[in-house]
Amino acid sequence: MKKSYRLSRRLSLIFIGGMALSVLAGGITTYIVQDKTVDELTNARLKNSIYDSSKPIQDTLLKAETTVEGAQYITETRFNTVEQLSHDNTESLEYIHTLYEIQAKPYKVVTSYWLILNPQYTGLTPEADHGDGFFYVRGEDGNFSDFGVTNVLKYPETDKEHIGWWISVRDSKSPLWMEPYYNANNQKNMISYIRPFFSDDNQFLGAVGVDIELGAIINPIKTFHEYEDAHSILLNDKEQIIYHTDLNTFDESGKYVGTTTTLHEMAGIKNFHESETTGAIIYRYKGHRRNAMSITLRNNLVFGVSVRTSELRKPFRLTIFVPQLVYIVAAAILVLVVIALLRRHVMPLKELNQAIQDVENGKMDVEIKAKHRDEIGTLANSFSKMISMLKEKNKMISAMAFLDGLTGVKNKNAHKETVRKIDEQIKAGIAKFAVVMLDVNNLKQINDNEGHEGGDKVIIGCCYALCKAFSHSPVFRIGGDEFVAIVNGGDYENRQEIYEKLLRNEIEVKKVKYDFAVGMATYEPGVDKCFKDVFTRADELMYVNKKARKNNE
Repeated sequence: MKKSYRLSRRLSLIFIGGMALSVLAGGITTYIVQDKTVDELTNARLKNSIYDSSKPIQDTLLKAETTVEGAQYITETRFNTVEQLSHDNTESLEYIHTLYEIQAKPYKVVTSYWLILNPQYTGLTPEADHGDGFFYVRGEDGNFSDFGVTNVLKYPETDKEHIGWWISVRDSKSPLWMEPYYNANNQKNMISYIRPFFSDDNQFLGAVGVDIELGAIINPIKTFHEYEDAHSILLNDKEQIIYHTDLNTFDESGKYVGTTTTLHEMAGIKNFHESETTGAIIYRYKGHRRNAMSITLRNNLVFGVSVRTSELRKPFRLTIFVPQLVYIVAAAILVLVVIALLRRHVMPLKELNQAIQDVENGKMDVEIKAKHRDEIGTLANSFSKMISMLKEKNKMISAMAFLDGLTGVKNKNAHKETVRKIDEQIKAGIAKFAVVMLDVNNLKQINDNEGHEGGDKVIIGCCYALCKAFSHSPVFRIGGDEFVAIVNGGDYENRQEIYEKLLRNEIEVKKVKYDFAVGMATYEPGVDKCFKDVFTRADELMYVNKKARKNNE
Protein backbone atom coordinates (compact mmCIF):
# COMPACT_ATOMS: atom_id res chain seq x y z
CA MET A 1 0.00 0.00 0.00
CA LYS A 2 2.87 2.32 0.83
CA LYS A 3 4.58 1.72 -2.51
CA SER A 4 1.29 2.18 -4.30
CA TYR A 5 0.81 5.44 -2.43
CA ARG A 6 4.28 6.64 -3.43
CA LEU A 7 3.66 5.64 -7.03
CA SER A 8 0.32 7.43 -6.99
CA ARG A 9 1.95 10.48 -5.50
CA ARG A 10 4.67 10.42 -8.13
CA LEU A 11 2.12 10.06 -10.88
CA SER A 12 0.12 12.88 -9.34
CA LEU A 13 3.24 15.04 -9.11
CA ILE A 14 4.13 14.19 -12.71
CA PHE A 15 0.57 14.94 -13.78
CA ILE A 16 0.48 18.14 -11.75
CA GLY A 17 3.90 19.17 -13.09
CA GLY A 18 2.84 18.36 -16.63
CA MET A 19 -0.40 20.22 -16.13
CA ALA A 20 1.49 23.18 -14.64
CA LEU A 21 3.82 23.22 -17.66
CA SER A 22 0.80 22.96 -19.94
CA VAL A 23 -0.85 25.80 -18.09
CA LEU A 24 2.31 27.91 -18.34
CA ALA A 25 2.95 27.06 -21.98
CA GLY A 26 -0.70 27.52 -22.91
CA GLY A 27 -0.93 30.76 -20.94
CA ILE A 28 2.20 32.21 -22.54
CA THR A 29 1.16 31.09 -26.01
CA THR A 30 -2.34 32.44 -25.62
CA TYR A 31 -1.06 35.72 -24.21
CA ILE A 32 1.36 36.24 -27.13
CA VAL A 33 -1.29 35.44 -29.72
CA GLN A 34 -3.91 37.57 -28.03
CA ASP A 35 -1.52 40.44 -27.44
CA LYS A 36 -0.48 40.57 -31.10
CA THR A 37 -4.09 40.41 -32.26
CA VAL A 38 -5.07 43.16 -29.83
CA ASP A 39 -2.26 45.34 -31.22
CA GLU A 40 -3.66 44.87 -34.70
CA LEU A 41 -7.19 45.64 -33.52
CA THR A 42 -6.16 48.75 -31.60
CA ASN A 43 -4.28 50.05 -34.64
CA ALA A 44 -7.30 49.34 -36.84
CA ARG A 45 -9.55 51.09 -34.32
CA LEU A 46 -7.25 54.11 -34.26
CA LYS A 47 -7.08 54.20 -38.05
CA ASN A 48 -10.88 54.10 -38.31
CA SER A 49 -11.15 56.92 -35.77
CA ILE A 50 -8.77 59.07 -37.79
CA TYR A 51 -10.64 58.32 -41.02
CA ASP A 52 -14.01 59.23 -39.47
CA SER A 53 -12.60 62.39 -37.89
CA SER A 54 -10.95 63.52 -41.12
CA LYS A 55 -14.05 62.96 -43.26
CA PRO A 56 -15.67 66.37 -42.52
CA ILE A 57 -12.34 68.08 -43.20
CA GLN A 58 -11.84 66.16 -46.45
CA ASP A 59 -15.39 67.07 -47.51
CA THR A 60 -14.66 70.73 -46.78
CA LEU A 61 -11.51 70.68 -48.91
CA LEU A 62 -13.29 68.82 -51.73
CA LYS A 63 -16.08 71.41 -51.82
CA ALA A 64 -13.51 74.19 -52.08
CA GLU A 65 -11.69 72.42 -54.94
CA THR A 66 -14.95 71.78 -56.79
CA THR A 67 -15.96 75.43 -56.53
CA VAL A 68 -12.63 76.77 -57.79
CA GLU A 69 -12.34 74.25 -60.62
CA GLY A 70 -15.75 75.35 -61.89
CA ALA A 71 -14.77 79.03 -61.57
CA GLN A 72 -11.53 78.46 -63.48
CA TYR A 73 -13.40 76.80 -66.33
CA ILE A 74 -15.90 79.65 -66.53
CA THR A 75 -13.13 82.27 -66.38
CA GLU A 76 -11.07 80.73 -69.18
CA THR A 77 -14.11 80.81 -71.46
CA ARG A 78 -14.33 84.60 -70.96
CA PHE A 79 -10.65 85.55 -70.70
CA ASN A 80 -8.57 83.68 -73.24
CA THR A 81 -6.36 86.47 -74.62
CA VAL A 82 -4.15 89.16 -73.07
CA GLU A 83 -6.05 91.85 -74.96
CA GLN A 84 -9.29 91.00 -73.17
CA LEU A 85 -7.72 92.08 -69.87
CA SER A 86 -6.78 95.58 -71.09
CA HIS A 87 -10.27 96.40 -72.43
CA ASP A 88 -13.46 97.06 -70.52
CA ASN A 89 -14.10 93.68 -68.84
CA THR A 90 -16.93 94.68 -66.52
CA GLU A 91 -19.51 92.52 -68.30
CA SER A 92 -17.27 89.46 -68.28
CA LEU A 93 -16.44 89.88 -64.59
CA GLU A 94 -20.13 90.25 -63.74
CA TYR A 95 -20.94 87.11 -65.71
CA ILE A 96 -18.17 85.14 -64.00
CA HIS A 97 -19.15 86.47 -60.58
CA THR A 98 -22.77 85.43 -61.12
CA LEU A 99 -21.88 81.83 -61.95
CA TYR A 100 -19.12 81.75 -59.33
CA GLU A 101 -21.59 82.71 -56.59
CA ILE A 102 -24.02 80.01 -57.72
CA GLN A 103 -21.28 77.43 -57.11
CA ALA A 104 -19.91 78.91 -53.89
CA LYS A 105 -23.09 79.83 -52.02
CA PRO A 106 -24.32 76.28 -51.20
CA TYR A 107 -20.95 75.45 -49.61
CA LYS A 108 -21.20 77.11 -46.19
CA VAL A 109 -17.50 76.45 -45.55
CA VAL A 110 -16.54 78.94 -48.28
CA THR A 111 -16.11 82.30 -46.54
CA SER A 112 -14.97 84.23 -49.60
CA TYR A 113 -14.33 83.77 -53.28
CA TRP A 114 -12.32 85.94 -55.62
CA LEU A 115 -10.84 86.52 -59.03
CA ILE A 116 -7.77 88.67 -59.68
CA LEU A 117 -6.50 89.73 -63.09
CA ASN A 118 -2.76 89.95 -63.70
CA PRO A 119 -1.90 93.67 -63.27
CA GLN A 120 0.87 93.21 -65.82
CA TYR A 121 -1.79 93.34 -68.54
CA THR A 122 -4.57 95.51 -67.07
CA GLY A 123 -2.66 98.77 -66.60
CA LEU A 124 -3.16 98.77 -62.81
CA THR A 125 -1.09 101.28 -60.83
CA PRO A 126 0.07 101.06 -57.18
CA GLU A 127 -2.08 104.10 -56.39
CA ALA A 128 -5.37 102.36 -57.25
CA ASP A 129 -7.66 101.55 -54.30
CA HIS A 130 -8.44 98.06 -55.55
CA GLY A 131 -7.04 95.54 -57.99
CA ASP A 132 -8.73 94.30 -61.13
CA GLY A 133 -11.21 91.51 -60.47
CA PHE A 134 -13.51 90.93 -57.52
CA PHE A 135 -13.43 89.68 -53.91
CA TYR A 136 -16.70 88.65 -52.23
CA VAL A 137 -16.97 87.80 -48.53
CA ARG A 138 -19.83 85.88 -46.91
CA GLY A 139 -21.68 87.82 -44.25
CA GLU A 140 -23.46 86.52 -41.16
CA ASP A 141 -26.69 86.23 -43.17
CA GLY A 142 -25.00 83.79 -45.56
CA ASN A 143 -24.94 86.21 -48.49
CA PHE A 144 -21.80 87.48 -50.20
CA SER A 145 -20.89 91.16 -50.45
CA ASP A 146 -18.18 92.96 -52.43
CA PHE A 147 -15.05 93.52 -50.35
CA GLY A 148 -12.83 94.92 -53.11
CA VAL A 149 -10.00 92.83 -54.49
CA THR A 150 -6.53 93.64 -53.12
CA ASN A 151 -4.24 95.82 -55.23
CA VAL A 152 -1.18 93.57 -55.14
CA LEU A 153 1.05 96.37 -56.44
CA LYS A 154 0.55 98.33 -53.19
CA TYR A 155 2.63 95.93 -51.14
CA PRO A 156 6.23 94.70 -51.35
CA GLU A 157 6.59 91.07 -52.31
CA THR A 158 7.91 90.33 -48.82
CA ASP A 159 4.50 91.21 -47.30
CA LYS A 160 3.15 87.68 -46.90
CA GLU A 161 0.14 88.75 -44.82
CA HIS A 162 -1.31 90.81 -47.69
CA ILE A 163 -0.13 89.23 -50.93
CA GLY A 164 1.53 85.94 -50.01
CA TRP A 165 -1.29 84.10 -51.77
CA TRP A 166 -0.73 86.08 -54.99
CA ILE A 167 3.05 85.57 -55.01
CA SER A 168 2.61 81.82 -54.48
CA VAL A 169 0.24 81.22 -57.41
CA ARG A 170 2.01 83.72 -59.67
CA ASP A 171 5.35 81.99 -59.20
CA SER A 172 4.09 78.40 -59.30
CA LYS A 173 1.45 78.96 -62.01
CA SER A 174 -0.23 75.74 -60.91
CA PRO A 175 -3.17 74.93 -58.63
CA LEU A 176 -2.20 74.99 -54.98
CA TRP A 177 -3.45 74.83 -51.43
CA MET A 178 -2.02 77.56 -49.22
CA GLU A 179 -0.86 76.54 -45.79
CA PRO A 180 -2.78 78.17 -42.92
CA TYR A 181 -2.04 81.89 -42.71
CA TYR A 182 -3.35 85.16 -41.36
CA ASN A 183 -4.84 87.38 -44.09
CA ALA A 184 -4.41 91.01 -43.15
CA ASN A 185 -6.83 92.10 -45.89
CA ASN A 186 -9.92 90.75 -44.07
CA GLN A 187 -8.21 89.97 -40.75
CA LYS A 188 -9.03 86.27 -40.72
CA ASN A 189 -7.12 83.06 -40.22
CA MET A 190 -7.67 80.92 -43.26
CA ILE A 191 -6.52 78.44 -45.83
CA SER A 192 -7.00 79.09 -49.52
CA TYR A 193 -7.32 77.01 -52.66
CA ILE A 194 -6.09 78.83 -55.77
CA ARG A 195 -6.09 77.95 -59.46
CA PRO A 196 -4.39 80.12 -62.13
CA PHE A 197 -5.98 80.70 -65.52
CA PHE A 198 -4.18 81.24 -68.80
CA SER A 199 -4.72 82.61 -72.29
CA ASP A 200 -4.91 80.36 -75.32
CA ASP A 201 -1.17 80.99 -75.88
CA ASN A 202 -0.41 80.04 -72.25
CA GLN A 203 0.05 83.54 -70.82
CA PHE A 204 -0.68 83.82 -67.09
CA LEU A 205 -3.80 86.03 -66.91
CA GLY A 206 -4.68 85.77 -63.24
CA ALA A 207 -6.12 83.45 -60.63
CA VAL A 208 -9.36 82.37 -58.96
CA GLY A 209 -9.67 81.05 -55.47
CA VAL A 210 -11.78 80.47 -52.40
CA ASP A 211 -10.94 81.04 -48.77
CA ILE A 212 -11.94 78.81 -45.89
CA GLU A 213 -11.65 79.97 -42.30
CA LEU A 214 -8.96 78.00 -40.52
CA GLY A 215 -11.55 77.12 -37.88
CA ALA A 216 -13.30 74.84 -40.40
CA ILE A 217 -10.18 72.66 -40.24
CA ILE A 218 -9.05 73.23 -36.65
CA ASN A 219 -12.43 72.99 -34.88
CA PRO A 220 -13.18 69.36 -35.91
CA ILE A 221 -9.71 68.51 -34.64
CA LYS A 222 -10.19 70.38 -31.35
CA THR A 223 -13.51 68.67 -30.68
CA PHE A 224 -12.15 65.15 -31.11
CA HIS A 225 -13.51 63.42 -27.97
CA GLU A 226 -13.56 59.75 -28.86
CA TYR A 227 -10.78 59.05 -26.34
CA GLU A 228 -10.16 60.53 -22.89
CA ASP A 229 -6.41 61.04 -23.41
CA ALA A 230 -6.01 61.97 -27.09
CA HIS A 231 -3.76 64.50 -28.78
CA SER A 232 -4.90 65.93 -32.10
CA ILE A 233 -2.08 66.84 -34.46
CA LEU A 234 -1.90 68.82 -37.70
CA LEU A 235 1.39 69.19 -39.57
CA ASN A 236 2.59 70.71 -42.83
CA ASP A 237 4.74 68.87 -45.36
CA LYS A 238 7.88 69.82 -43.39
CA GLU A 239 6.32 68.18 -40.31
CA GLN A 240 6.13 71.58 -38.60
CA ILE A 241 3.23 71.77 -36.16
CA ILE A 242 0.18 73.72 -37.28
CA TYR A 243 -1.96 72.46 -34.40
CA HIS A 244 -1.22 70.28 -31.39
CA THR A 245 -3.28 69.87 -28.24
CA ASP A 246 -0.24 70.82 -26.13
CA LEU A 247 1.09 73.68 -28.31
CA ASN A 248 -0.51 77.08 -28.96
CA THR A 249 0.02 78.38 -32.51
CA PHE A 250 -2.25 81.42 -32.06
CA ASP A 251 -1.43 84.69 -30.30
CA GLU A 252 -3.56 86.30 -27.58
CA SER A 253 -5.81 88.01 -30.13
CA GLY A 254 -6.52 84.70 -31.88
CA LYS A 255 -4.27 85.48 -34.85
CA TYR A 256 -2.59 82.42 -36.33
CA VAL A 257 1.18 82.84 -35.98
CA GLY A 258 2.30 79.24 -36.55
CA THR A 259 5.53 77.74 -35.33
CA THR A 260 8.71 76.23 -36.73
CA THR A 261 8.65 73.48 -34.08
CA THR A 262 8.48 69.99 -35.58
CA LEU A 263 6.82 66.92 -34.10
CA HIS A 264 10.26 65.34 -33.87
CA GLU A 265 11.49 68.21 -31.69
CA MET A 266 8.38 68.16 -29.51
CA ALA A 267 7.69 64.43 -29.11
CA GLY A 268 10.58 62.62 -30.77
CA ILE A 269 8.49 61.32 -33.72
CA LYS A 270 10.20 61.23 -37.11
CA ASN A 271 8.40 60.90 -40.46
CA PHE A 272 4.95 60.94 -38.88
CA HIS A 273 3.26 60.99 -42.30
CA GLU A 274 4.59 57.50 -43.06
CA SER A 275 2.41 55.99 -40.32
CA GLU A 276 -0.51 56.20 -42.75
CA THR A 277 0.95 53.21 -44.61
CA THR A 278 3.38 51.64 -42.13
CA GLY A 279 1.02 51.53 -39.15
CA ALA A 280 0.90 53.16 -35.72
CA ILE A 281 3.99 54.79 -34.26
CA ILE A 282 4.59 53.84 -30.61
CA TYR A 283 6.50 56.37 -28.51
CA ARG A 284 6.74 57.80 -25.01
CA TYR A 285 5.55 61.32 -24.21
CA LYS A 286 5.36 62.89 -20.74
CA GLY A 287 5.94 59.52 -19.13
CA HIS A 288 3.25 57.57 -20.99
CA ARG A 289 3.39 55.07 -23.81
CA ARG A 290 1.26 56.26 -26.76
CA ASN A 291 0.12 55.11 -30.20
CA ALA A 292 -0.04 57.67 -33.00
CA MET A 293 -1.25 57.40 -36.58
CA SER A 294 -1.82 59.88 -39.43
CA ILE A 295 -3.75 60.51 -42.64
CA THR A 296 -2.79 62.93 -45.42
CA LEU A 297 -5.51 65.44 -46.23
CA ARG A 298 -6.40 66.70 -49.72
CA ASN A 299 -4.38 69.87 -49.13
CA ASN A 300 -1.27 67.82 -48.20
CA LEU A 301 -1.49 68.67 -44.52
CA VAL A 302 -1.01 65.67 -42.24
CA PHE A 303 -3.73 65.06 -39.64
CA GLY A 304 -3.05 62.60 -36.86
CA VAL A 305 -4.19 61.40 -33.47
CA SER A 306 -2.10 60.18 -30.57
CA VAL A 307 -3.79 58.08 -27.85
CA ARG A 308 -2.41 56.56 -24.68
CA THR A 309 -1.73 52.90 -25.40
CA SER A 310 -3.42 51.68 -22.23
CA GLU A 311 -6.66 53.42 -23.21
CA LEU A 312 -6.58 51.91 -26.69
CA ARG A 313 -6.09 48.42 -25.28
CA LYS A 314 -8.61 48.78 -22.46
CA PRO A 315 -11.62 47.29 -24.36
CA PHE A 316 -9.56 44.16 -25.05
CA ARG A 317 -8.14 43.47 -21.58
CA LEU A 318 -10.65 40.70 -20.88
CA THR A 319 -9.63 39.04 -24.12
CA ILE A 320 -6.12 38.66 -22.70
CA PHE A 321 -6.67 37.90 -19.01
CA VAL A 322 -9.83 35.79 -18.86
CA PRO A 323 -8.03 32.75 -20.35
CA GLN A 324 -5.30 33.06 -17.71
CA LEU A 325 -7.85 33.00 -14.87
CA VAL A 326 -9.57 30.01 -16.45
CA TYR A 327 -6.28 28.11 -16.52
CA ILE A 328 -5.68 28.74 -12.80
CA VAL A 329 -9.21 27.89 -11.63
CA ALA A 330 -9.79 24.90 -13.90
CA ALA A 331 -6.34 23.35 -14.37
CA ALA A 332 -7.79 19.82 -14.66
CA ILE A 333 -9.60 20.75 -17.89
CA LEU A 334 -6.96 23.22 -19.10
CA VAL A 335 -6.38 21.71 -22.53
CA LEU A 336 -10.09 21.65 -23.36
CA VAL A 337 -10.53 25.20 -22.05
CA VAL A 338 -7.57 26.46 -24.12
CA ILE A 339 -8.91 24.81 -27.25
CA ALA A 340 -12.38 26.23 -26.59
CA LEU A 341 -11.05 29.70 -25.88
CA LEU A 342 -8.82 29.65 -28.93
CA ARG A 343 -11.71 28.61 -31.11
CA ARG A 344 -14.00 31.10 -29.44
CA HIS A 345 -11.68 34.10 -29.35
CA VAL A 346 -8.65 33.69 -31.57
CA MET A 347 -10.40 32.44 -34.71
CA PRO A 348 -13.08 35.19 -34.72
CA LEU A 349 -10.37 37.75 -34.06
CA LYS A 350 -8.32 36.45 -36.96
CA GLU A 351 -11.41 36.48 -39.15
CA LEU A 352 -12.08 40.06 -38.12
CA ASN A 353 -8.43 40.98 -38.65
CA GLN A 354 -8.50 39.45 -42.14
CA ALA A 355 -11.65 41.42 -42.91
CA ILE A 356 -9.92 44.62 -41.77
CA GLN A 357 -6.95 43.87 -44.04
CA ASP A 358 -9.33 43.23 -46.96
CA VAL A 359 -10.94 46.62 -46.37
CA GLU A 360 -7.51 48.28 -46.17
CA ASN A 361 -6.72 46.75 -49.57
CA GLY A 362 -9.94 48.19 -51.04
CA LYS A 363 -12.10 45.06 -50.89
CA MET A 364 -15.42 46.16 -49.46
CA ASP A 365 -17.41 42.95 -50.08
CA VAL A 366 -16.60 41.38 -46.73
CA GLU A 367 -19.10 39.76 -44.41
CA ILE A 368 -18.64 38.96 -40.73
CA LYS A 369 -21.19 36.91 -38.88
CA ALA A 370 -20.97 37.57 -35.15
CA LYS A 371 -21.67 34.30 -33.34
CA HIS A 372 -21.21 35.50 -29.77
CA ARG A 373 -22.74 38.24 -27.66
CA ASP A 374 -19.47 39.42 -26.15
CA GLU A 375 -16.84 42.12 -26.84
CA ILE A 376 -15.68 40.35 -30.00
CA GLY A 377 -19.21 39.94 -31.28
CA THR A 378 -19.94 43.59 -30.53
CA LEU A 379 -16.77 44.61 -32.33
CA ALA A 380 -17.65 42.40 -35.31
CA ASN A 381 -21.14 43.90 -35.49
CA SER A 382 -19.72 47.40 -35.25
CA PHE A 383 -17.23 46.63 -38.00
CA SER A 384 -19.99 45.23 -40.24
CA LYS A 385 -22.07 48.37 -39.67
CA MET A 386 -19.04 50.51 -40.47
CA ILE A 387 -18.50 48.67 -43.77
CA SER A 388 -22.16 49.16 -44.67
CA MET A 389 -21.85 52.86 -43.91
CA LEU A 390 -18.66 53.13 -45.96
CA LYS A 391 -20.38 51.44 -48.91
CA GLU A 392 -23.29 53.86 -48.71
CA LYS A 393 -20.95 56.83 -48.38
CA ASN A 394 -18.91 55.64 -51.37
CA LYS A 395 -22.12 55.32 -53.40
CA MET A 396 -23.15 58.83 -52.38
CA ILE A 397 -19.73 60.25 -53.19
CA SER A 398 -19.68 58.48 -56.57
CA ALA A 399 -23.18 59.77 -57.35
CA MET A 400 -22.24 63.32 -56.33
CA ALA A 401 -19.10 63.15 -58.45
CA PHE A 402 -21.04 62.40 -61.65
CA LEU A 403 -24.36 64.23 -61.19
CA ASP A 404 -25.19 67.91 -61.53
CA GLY A 405 -26.67 69.22 -58.29
CA LEU A 406 -29.12 71.65 -59.93
CA THR A 407 -30.65 69.63 -62.76
CA GLY A 408 -29.97 66.03 -61.78
CA VAL A 409 -28.42 65.18 -65.15
CA LYS A 410 -24.84 64.04 -65.57
CA ASN A 411 -22.13 66.61 -64.91
CA LYS A 412 -18.80 67.60 -66.42
CA ASN A 413 -16.94 64.74 -64.72
CA ALA A 414 -19.34 62.20 -66.24
CA HIS A 415 -18.99 63.95 -69.60
CA LYS A 416 -15.19 63.58 -69.49
CA GLU A 417 -15.48 59.86 -68.71
CA THR A 418 -18.05 59.37 -71.53
CA VAL A 419 -15.82 61.26 -73.99
CA ARG A 420 -12.92 58.99 -73.08
CA LYS A 421 -15.00 55.89 -73.83
CA ILE A 422 -16.27 57.34 -77.11
CA ASP A 423 -12.71 58.14 -78.22
CA GLU A 424 -11.84 54.50 -77.56
CA GLN A 425 -14.83 53.44 -79.71
CA ILE A 426 -13.65 55.77 -82.48
CA LYS A 427 -10.20 54.16 -82.41
CA ALA A 428 -11.83 50.72 -82.54
CA GLY A 429 -14.01 51.80 -85.48
CA ILE A 430 -17.34 51.06 -83.76
CA ALA A 431 -18.48 54.60 -82.88
CA LYS A 432 -21.93 55.78 -83.96
CA PHE A 433 -23.30 58.92 -82.37
CA ALA A 434 -24.29 62.55 -82.77
CA VAL A 435 -23.71 65.54 -80.50
CA VAL A 436 -26.39 68.11 -79.69
CA MET A 437 -25.33 71.32 -77.94
CA LEU A 438 -27.86 73.48 -76.08
CA ASP A 439 -27.23 76.92 -74.62
CA VAL A 440 -29.78 78.91 -72.61
CA ASN A 441 -30.61 82.27 -74.16
CA ASN A 442 -30.80 85.55 -72.23
CA LEU A 443 -29.82 83.95 -68.92
CA LYS A 444 -28.11 87.10 -67.63
CA GLN A 445 -31.23 89.16 -68.37
CA ILE A 446 -33.40 86.57 -66.61
CA ASN A 447 -31.10 86.59 -63.58
CA ASP A 448 -31.17 90.39 -63.48
CA ASN A 449 -34.98 90.54 -63.76
CA GLU A 450 -36.06 87.46 -61.80
CA GLY A 451 -33.03 86.70 -59.65
CA HIS A 452 -30.87 83.59 -59.69
CA GLU A 453 -33.80 81.46 -58.56
CA GLY A 454 -35.62 82.42 -61.74
CA GLY A 455 -32.46 81.75 -63.73
CA ASP A 456 -32.16 78.31 -62.15
CA LYS A 457 -35.74 77.49 -63.16
CA VAL A 458 -34.97 78.42 -66.76
CA ILE A 459 -31.77 76.34 -66.73
CA ILE A 460 -33.73 73.36 -65.38
CA GLY A 461 -36.54 73.86 -67.93
CA CYS A 462 -34.12 74.02 -70.89
CA CYS A 463 -32.31 70.95 -69.58
CA TYR A 464 -35.56 68.98 -69.28
CA ALA A 465 -36.55 70.07 -72.78
CA LEU A 466 -33.34 68.51 -74.11
CA CYS A 467 -33.90 65.39 -71.98
CA LYS A 468 -37.49 65.13 -73.21
CA ALA A 469 -36.41 65.48 -76.85
CA PHE A 470 -33.66 62.85 -76.68
CA SER A 471 -35.22 60.69 -73.98
CA HIS A 472 -33.02 57.65 -74.69
CA SER A 473 -29.68 59.46 -74.80
CA PRO A 474 -27.46 60.76 -71.97
CA VAL A 475 -27.56 64.50 -71.25
CA PHE A 476 -24.70 66.37 -69.55
CA ARG A 477 -24.42 69.82 -68.00
CA ILE A 478 -20.93 71.01 -68.97
CA GLY A 479 -21.25 74.67 -67.99
CA GLY A 480 -23.50 77.08 -66.17
CA ASP A 481 -26.01 77.25 -69.04
CA GLU A 482 -24.57 74.73 -71.53
CA PHE A 483 -25.80 71.17 -72.04
CA VAL A 484 -24.70 68.32 -74.30
CA ALA A 485 -26.74 65.33 -75.46
CA ILE A 486 -24.78 62.42 -76.92
CA VAL A 487 -27.36 60.93 -79.24
CA ASN A 488 -27.38 57.15 -79.80
CA GLY A 489 -29.75 54.18 -80.09
CA GLY A 490 -33.30 54.93 -81.21
CA ASP A 491 -32.73 58.67 -80.81
CA TYR A 492 -29.87 58.46 -83.33
CA GLU A 493 -32.13 57.11 -86.08
CA ASN A 494 -34.62 59.96 -85.53
CA ARG A 495 -32.09 62.62 -84.63
CA GLN A 496 -32.82 64.99 -87.51
CA GLU A 497 -36.58 65.03 -86.86
CA ILE A 498 -36.06 65.58 -83.13
CA TYR A 499 -33.42 68.24 -83.75
CA GLU A 500 -35.71 70.16 -86.09
CA LYS A 501 -38.40 70.18 -83.36
CA LEU A 502 -35.85 71.71 -81.03
CA LEU A 503 -34.93 74.30 -83.65
CA ARG A 504 -38.60 75.21 -84.02
CA ASN A 505 -38.93 75.29 -80.24
CA GLU A 506 -41.71 72.70 -80.32
CA ILE A 507 -40.57 70.83 -77.21
CA GLU A 508 -42.50 71.95 -74.14
CA VAL A 509 -41.87 71.27 -70.45
CA LYS A 510 -45.09 71.45 -68.42
CA LYS A 511 -46.69 73.58 -71.18
CA VAL A 512 -43.80 76.07 -71.08
CA LYS A 513 -41.51 76.83 -74.00
CA TYR A 514 -38.00 77.88 -73.09
CA ASP A 515 -35.70 80.03 -75.20
CA PHE A 516 -32.47 78.27 -76.10
CA ALA A 517 -30.06 77.80 -78.99
CA VAL A 518 -29.09 74.35 -80.30
CA GLY A 519 -26.62 72.83 -82.71
CA MET A 520 -26.16 69.21 -83.85
CA ALA A 521 -23.29 67.40 -85.56
CA THR A 522 -23.05 63.70 -86.50
CA TYR A 523 -19.87 61.66 -86.20
CA GLU A 524 -18.38 60.96 -89.66
CA PRO A 525 -15.97 57.99 -89.78
CA GLY A 526 -12.73 58.82 -91.53
CA VAL A 527 -13.33 62.56 -91.09
CA ASP A 528 -13.60 62.97 -87.32
CA LYS A 529 -10.51 61.82 -85.45
CA CYS A 530 -11.95 62.22 -81.99
CA PHE A 531 -15.06 63.29 -80.09
CA LYS A 532 -13.83 66.88 -79.90
CA ASP A 533 -14.11 67.25 -83.71
CA VAL A 534 -17.85 66.45 -83.58
CA PHE A 535 -18.32 68.54 -80.45
CA THR A 536 -16.69 71.57 -82.09
CA ARG A 537 -19.00 71.42 -85.12
CA ALA A 538 -22.08 71.13 -82.90
CA ASP A 539 -20.86 74.04 -80.78
CA GLU A 540 -20.33 76.21 -83.86
CA LEU A 541 -23.80 75.39 -85.19
CA MET A 542 -25.26 76.20 -81.81
CA TYR A 543 -23.70 79.65 -81.85
CA VAL A 544 -24.95 80.16 -85.41
CA ASN A 545 -28.46 79.29 -84.17
CA LYS A 546 -28.03 81.62 -81.16
CA LYS A 547 -27.02 84.49 -83.47
CA ALA A 548 -29.93 83.81 -85.83
CA ARG A 549 -32.41 83.81 -82.93
CA LYS A 550 -30.97 87.06 -81.67
CA ASN A 551 -31.24 88.70 -85.11
CA ASN A 552 -34.88 87.62 -85.39
CA GLU A 553 -35.85 89.13 -82.07
